[in-house]
Amino acid sequence: MTDIVSNGQTVTVTLANGFSITSNSTIDAGGLFDGAGAVTGAFTLLNDGTMSGDVSNQILSINTGTLTNSGTVIANNGSLTVQSGVVLTNLSSGTLTGGVWESNGTGALAVLPGSIITDNATITLNGTASTIEGASGTAIDNTLTTVGTAGVLNLLGGRSFAVSNSLVVGGTVTLAGGTLSAPTNGVTINATGDVLGFGTLDPGSAVVDTGKIEASGGTLVAPGLGEVSGAGTLQADAAASLALQALGGAYAESIVNNGTIDAAFAGITGTLDISGAYSGTGSFLIEGGTGGNGRTILELPANLSANVAFDTNVGELLLDSVPTFHGTIAGFGNTDTIVMPNLGNAVNATLSGSTLNITNGSGGTVEAIAINTSSMNYSEAIWNVTENLGNSQATLKVSGVTAAACYAAGTRIKTPTGEIAVEHLVAGDMVHAHFAGTAAVVWIGHRHVDCRRHPKPAEVWPVRVSAHAFGPRMPSRDVLLSPDHAVFAGDVLIPIKHLINGKTITQEKVDTVTYYHLELAEHDVLLADGLPAESYLETGNRAAFDNAGGEVALYPDFGMRRWEAFGCAPLVVTGPLLNAVNASVRGRVPKAPRTNRTFRRVA
Repeated sequence: MTDIVSNGQTVTVTLANGFSITSNSTIDAGGLFDGAGAVTGAFTLLNDGTMSGDVSNQILSINTGTLTNSGTVIANNGSLTVQSGVVLTNLSSGTLTGGVWESNGTGALAVLPGSIITDNATITLNGTASTIEGASGTAIDNTLTTVGTAGVLNLLGGRSFAVSNSLVVGGTVTLAGGTLSAPTNGVTINATGDVLGFGTLDPGSAVVDTGKIEASGGTLVAPGLGEVSGAGTLQADAAASLALQALGGAYAESIVNNGTIDAAFAGITGTLDISGAYSGTGSFLIEGGTGGNGRTILELPANLSANVAFDTNVGELLLDSVPTFHGTIAGFGNTDTIVMPNLGNAVNATLSGSTLNITNGSGGTVEAIAINTSSMNYSEAIWNVTENLGNSQATLKVSGVTAAACYAAGTRIKTPTGEIAVEHLVAGDMVHAHFAGTAAVVWIGHRHVDCRRHPKPAEVWPVRVSAHAFGPRMPSRDVLLSPDHAVFAGDVLIPIKHLINGKTITQEKVDTVTYYHLELAEHDVLLADGLPAESYLETGNRAAFDNAGGEVALYPDFGMRRWEAFGCAPLVVTGPLLNAVNASVRGRVPKAPRTNRTFRRVA
């Protein structure tokens, strides 16, 4: 064999000259063979390195006698085609084995010697426009039916994959923001199979899971109850969330929760009942609905103790046994309820420190529940317990709860004399205000947050709004906001967490972050590096800041928020206006480099 590319070397094919092999040839491991043009010669080409079609709008055409790939074949924003006349030893009877086969960005990888029906190699589709084709130029989305035990299918960069018939997973399918679906005959995950990552598993018809559905690296939305069956495992890895749709009843699979299990709002009032085998050190999040027929209920059985957090919408926690529940409840707010059976004449609740004591008519404690008092501001809270003697259930509610939202340090605020970093402003400084024209700063709150010690770090991790996400110079450079800080778009205020799209607006996992907020005489809209975003609205939540005076909340939560009538514009968290803004920011591509802020990234 002749080494045409040695370890550490690059050989580039030019479109004008092409490249001809004159004997059996090898691309060594660590070697790069790239470019565009025709590669010819009726000999064997063995690739142990990387073959890359990386010239935009051009093709690296492989037309040798035989090709064996033990390395990587990649269409890297350019195209790479293995011509139909090549004897491709990796492809036999529709089964692709060995090596890595990748389409990256807008690159088109064509493997024309045959159709890819079974994947026992590593196939990577990276980017929404990425494509791999088989015989006659048919995309593998329309031919692939099986990911074998040795197979890997990586769907990265938001790439979705919809198979035309059914998909059997015996190896690994990795999602990174896209959707895996098989609308005709569903998905079967064998005992050796693993569908993992973040995005959506939407079978269209059904999922038979005897293997594993695993959330990793973000939030994975699992099939709804009634669409998934089998004795497999539902798993949430550390720092990941597995969303289980609360449609009533219980999932049959074992649950391993080392991250977060989301009881997800599915458009109707429904109950997620955790009644099967459960293990892990993770927590639960109740993703509530919007009221009325939109309410999510999480039911936890006796002896299952885990921390539970509510989001800002309408949620309910149903505890089958309060005496055996030893978790801590976070984010319990004005639209939430906790239902507890068999308490016996519970008529009142009093918060003492971080313990909520539920008492009877004589003042005796019936039960006590641990409340994360740093996740919300309960200084003005009013607790209410209603006992239904007919079914021996007590319903707990609260009102008067508040929280906060902020700018990250380094954000530049527009003033009449130019842009000034928020941490350099002082009370009395004049700032640009959308409704008032200009206004004086009344108060500046600041807080340094150690996200590693926060019980729900996703509630304080900053959201990055990329430069030009909302239009030219809106913002002029990347801006970091707390998750519930509202931006002004379409004449309404929208909490930035509702606009996260994984592209122009993303949440970042950091160790620490320093937040600031500016209070004016009246709630208004400021310009933060050109992005219209709200000023501070006082609702009794100053305890979340270091400089508030008095006791400071140990774990501030800048994600849960009470919106009062004093807001300067309507709040929108759902509906067509939100959808329209989301569609607009999804369609934009970040154009400016990221800038430094006062935080340290997670290693």
